[in-house]
Amino acid sequence: MAANRIRVFRFSETTITDGQNEVNAFLETVSKVHSVTGNIAPQTTRDTSKSLSTGGLIPSDILVIVHYEE
Repeated sequence: MAANRIRVFRFSETTITDGQNEVNAFLETVSKVHSVTGNIAPQTTRDTSKSLSTGGLIPSDILVIVHYEE
């Protein structure tokens, strides 16, 4: 009997290509995908009073959830 599973991937928008490659490599190993859901966190401004960096935005986190069957 096949088991339903989920797998969660989390990566930064600065490593989006690596994240895509990781998700795609995983998808090639499963027999059936039920759904793929994703979310990107809103960008926030960097608090320059607590950081050595000046200004700019902190890279957003990307979350991908794959519901699949083994």
